[in-house]
Amino acid sequence: MHLRNFFVILPPLTVKYIEHSISCKEKMNRKNKVGAAFNDDGFAMGLAYILKLLDQYHDFDSLHWFQAVREHYGKEKINFV
Repeated sequence: MHLRNFFVILPPLTVKYIEHSISCKEKMNRKNKVGAAFNDDGFAMGLAYILKLLDQYHDFDSLHWFQAVREHYGKEKINFV
């Protein structure tokens, strides 16, 4: 029962994962590569598996998070250009 609302933490968890991944990639491009590491460890596949295992796909889809992200970055792209 303690994972009943697991789907709710996925958006911030995903954002943090992406920020960390970008940070690691940037460190790899520097001359001084102290603290640089990059590993694509199947994060998205793991989340998809857990959502399926917990039968929370529909709950996660009800957040409309992908649509909100697409709209947000679409607006940022327009404002940037």
